[in-house]
Amino acid sequence: MNSADVSILNPVSRTRSPGCVTVRELATGEVDSDFIARWARLESESLEGNAFLSPGFVLAAAEHLSGTSRPFLVAIENESTGELIGLGVFEQSRGSRLLPLTHLQAWQCEHSFTQDLLLRSNVADDAVDALFAWLLNNGHRWHGVSFSDRTAESKLDAVLGEAANRAGLKWREDWRTQRAGISVTEVPDDCLTALFSKSRRKSLRRDQRKLESHGVVDFHIHTDDPDGRLLDEFFRLESCGWKGDDETSLASTPASASFCRAWVDSLFESGRVAISELTVGGRAVAMSLNPISSETLFAFKIGWDTNFADCSPGTLCELFLMQSVRQQLPDVRFVDSCAKPGSYVEKVWPWTFPLTSGVFPTTRLGSLAVDSMLRIKQVKRLLRGG
Repeated sequence: MNSADVSILNPVSRTRSPGCVTVRELATGEVDSDFIARWARLESESLEGNAFLSPGFVLAAAEHLSGTSRPFLVAIENESTGELIGLGVFEQSRGSRLLPLTHLQAWQCEHSFTQDLLLRSNVADDAVDALFAWLLNNGHRWHGVSFSDRTAESKLDAVLGEAANRAGLKWREDWRTQRAGISVTEVPDDCLTALFSKSRRKSLRRDQRKLESHGVVDFHIHTDDPDGRLLDEFFRLESCGWKGDDETSLASTPASASFCRAWVDSLFESGRVAISELTVGGRAVAMSLNPISSETLFAFKIGWDTNFADCSPGTLCELFLMQSVRQQLPDVRFVDSCAKPGSYVEKVWPWTFPLTSGVFPTTRLGSLAVDSMLRIKQVKRLLRGG
């Protein structure tokens, strides 16, 4: 792909590892169908899944979301076989409060929830070694690389930490948070009895009885949508209530709706999405849109009919999803709630996992700047505490 030899920032710089691994930059508009196919294979075999690094998500956001900065791809490839063994999506930052110097930051748009890398599981170490070598080689351009909300205490986190140590680098954490998630192997057969207090069980059962008073209650997980009904119905439900009023739903603008349709079309084409639907008398009262990446399902967005708000259909839909995922989606090993800390989901899914935000400085000046900013933050915390 000759067009890929042109960087969107400067003439491309290539870094080779001893294993003939090449790192190169590509603009999103430069990728062709062959690269997209290799990208999709990498995602399906990645050490950790990330639906927000899938080709369908990134390319749809770059095309349809006008407020989205133009990301570029950093592709890590085996030069001998052409195999794509790692990929990151980045944008250039002129400085942040943690690293007030030019650096790379993991790209995100308004609909992203996790920043990370895609790494082929069997060669993850080689891929990250090559990436850090490339970053060090580009110290004249960038003083580091930052991530927000990447997984912590995970296999991917361990691979990054070990590779950073080999390269003489260190992760500087800015903050850490927790997010609700489900390790599928930990889900008991009887969630109500095993996970919830007596009062909580009583409340959930009361909500279900209220819902049943309106008709027969059913729950389904759909993995295809041949006539487009499911996505249209999801748009309707997600636009109910405050999201519609605040124009923050996916259907609130033509651009956002076009982005979602393009992305979901690619997900259905690859069989990597599950739409959960809670119905009463055949009428949808709650639905969630859940992309799947590698072995992780991402509970991306949920909507419910506000006419049934006193029955808590959104909460029940999340409960039924937790109870059903092991049987109906056997390839899924983990469910990421994509929820903010304090979300109602934490009352339904009683597990959390850690996320970390910070930077890998890759120059001496970058390290000094980050350490200075962290010391300033520490002093401010001490003063507030005093």
